Amino acid sequence: YGTFSLSVTDKAGKNTVSEDYNIAISPVMSLNANPWNAFAHRISGVSASVTNGYAEKLSLEYSTDGNDWLTAPAGAVSGESISFGIIEQLLPDTEYQLRLKYDGKAYMVTEPLKLRTEEPLQVENASMDEWGHMDTNLYYPGPEYNTYWATRNTQTTSSGVSTWYCRNSGTYSSSDAVSGNAALLTTVGWGSGNTWAGFIFSAIINNISPAFLALGSSDTSGNITAKGVPFESRPDAVTFFCKYIPKNGSIWEARVEVLSGDSVIGSASMSSGDAVNSYTKQTLDIVYSDNTKKATALYLYFTNDNRNRSYSKDDLEKASNPDRYQGSILLLDDIALVY
Repeated sequence: YGTFSLSVTDKAGKNTVSEDYNIAISPVMSLNANPWNAFAHRISGVSASVTNGYAEKLSLEYSTDGNDWLTAPAGAVSGESISFGIIEQLLPDTEYQLRLKYDGKAYMVTEPLKLRTEEPLQVENASMDEWGHMDTNLYYPGPEYNTYWATRNTQTTSSGVSTWYCRNSGTYSSSDAVSGNAALLTTVGWGSGNTWAGFIFSAIINNISPAFLALGSSDTSGNITAKGVPFESRPDAVTFFCKYIPKNGSIWEARVEVLSGDSVIGSASMSSGDAVNSYTKQTLDIVYSDNTKKATALYLYFTNDNRNRSYSKDDLEKASNPDRYQGSILLLDDIALVY
C-alpha cells in the first residue's frame, strides 16, 4: 500500500504537481480444501493463507450453483493463516463450490474449488429381516452366505450328527423383534460326540462358544478373515435396538470401526453385563482420530459375550424348540448409520 504523486517540469522551468494517487498491492490468497474435508452433511477443516494482506479479512464462501453464495462461519487466525469453522446442514452427495473473498469485495475472490459431500450409505440387511438357511442347521443373515455379514456358525455347525445339540448356529433369526425379524446371538454347545441329557451337567458338551455378528467374512475356525466391507462414507454414529439376557457374568459388546486402507480412522464401542428386558435404542458415537483420509471400509461387530476365556457348562442352559444348549442372549434389530 502507498501514496504517490507526479511532478512535471517543462523546458521553461514551470513545475506542475498532480493530485495524490493511492496504490495497493493485491493480496495473494490460497485455499486449502481437500476431498476428505467433505462429510455427508458438513465440510470441516478448511483453511486458507494470504500474503500481501491480512488473514482476518479473509472469508470463505460456498455455493451449489456458482451464483448464490453463502458465507461460512468465521475462523481462527494465526499469522497469515486462518482455519474456518464447520459448514453444517449441507445436502448429501452434492457438489459444492468453495472460494475465498478478501475484505468483502466481490472483485477480490479466488477461483472456485469443488468438493462433493458423501452419500449417506447404509449397510445391507440392517433390518435383520432377511435370512438364509443351509443344511446342518447353518443359518446366515442376508441373501448370500458369508459374503457381507459374518458369523461363527460355520464353525459351530461343522461336526456331529444333524441335531441342534451337535450342529448349533449361535447367530440366527428371531421373530422377537422390533419389526420383522431380529438377529439372535447366543453362546452354544456344539460338536461331534455331544449328547442330549435330562440334566445339562450329565450331558457331554465338547465345545462351547459365544456368537458374533460382524461385517466381513469368517472361516471354519470361527475367525474373521475379512474385516469389514467396502464403504466410502463416514457416518457420525451407529444406532441399533437390543435386548439382553445375561448368563454367568456374560458381557455383550458392540463395536464400529471406519477404515481407510489398513488404518482405523474412526471408532466407537460399548459393552455391558446388565439385563435389557425390552428393546432399547443404543448409540455408538464415532470419534474420528484422523480427518485427513477418506473411508474405504466399515466394520461392525456384535457379540453376546466378549470375555475371551474358556467357557464351561455354567455358561449354558438347556433350551427347547429346538433342543439345544445355549447361554446369554443378545437380540439385535434395526441397525442404522447416522450422518
